[in-house]
Amino acid sequence: MSLRIDAHHHFWHLATHFGDYAGWLAACEDYCDRYAGDEDKDAVFGGNAYRFYRLEE
Repeated sequence: MSLRIDAHHHFWHLATHFGDYAGWLAACEDYCDRYAGDEDKDAVFGGNAYRFYRLEE
């Protein structure tokens, strides 16, 4: 499995814990910031798919 698929599967379980999409996204980004770094966000979010995961700020 790719990092993106593994991360999506793992963090989807977190979404059920947080109960909303914003919590899931925050957990993904926090994990990348702490452990993977910005360069790995594309691997987790799938490049262009990252734009679809972002919420309007």
